[in-house]
Amino acid sequence: MALLETLSVLSGVGGLSFGAYQYYRAKSDEKRKQELNDLADELNDLRRDIDGIVETFQSPTTKVDLSHQLDYCTKDVLAYKHETGDNALVKAEKSNGGEKVSNAGQALDLYKNGDTYPRYHLTLESGYTGYESNLVYAVSDHAVYINHLYKTLDKLQERHKGTLEEFSPGLYDGIEGLMDDFVEDTYTNILSHRDGIKVNPDSHNNIEEMGRFLFFYFWHYEGITKELESLSQLSDKIEEARTTILQASY
Repeated sequence: MALLETLSVLSGVGGLSFGAYQYYRAKSDEKRKQELNDLADELNDLRRDIDGIVETFQSPTTKVDLSHQLDYCTKDVLAYKHETGDNALVKAEKSNGGEKVSNAGQALDLYKNGDTYPRYHLTLESGYTGYESNLVYAVSDHAVYINHLYKTLDKLQERHKGTLEEFSPGLYDGIEGLMDDFVEDTYTNILSHRDGIKVNPDSHNNIEEMGRFLFFYFWHYEGITKELESLSQLSDKIEEARTTILQASY
């Protein structure tokens, strides 16, 4: 009788242990699923930011807000030529609230470690308008994408980099390395054109063409086409990793 009672107790303990194991396993699986879903969301944010950067740099006039600002600038260039007979001087200068930098390395450091980031707007000398200060055109939408991307990279590194390495080894370092090169090349070009350019409206067929010319003059650099292609390919790799991670979370 004592043996039966002992076996009964042991059986009960075994049942409790198995139940506890099942419970903690379920909790562990739930935590893992949530982690994978969170990682997939952050990868989706990275992909959208990269796509936004590529689209802006390839076709600036397809971005509504940016296109409007470029239109305002080019129309004022036309007005300046009409009223003064001279070509207007257009510059890319630090915007109010943006951080001034003296080299591309400082720009990159601000994106990665700063509380703010360098934004450059187009400006047009105000000689013909009667305004005391230059006219300003907010054309740095792409900088918002870059800033958001680095903030997402920070979160991903802190929370999920190890998990990402399980599914796509080297992807994080690839994103960071390519973006670092892109930022440094972009701001090297901006800073090399700090004296601006005299814009002759007669050299362009319409204001949209002139707007693209201005954007490309300040923000495009030798080799940008290849880097934009690399960013597009990187976006595809991020989406592939994201799909795999979502499948693993089911």
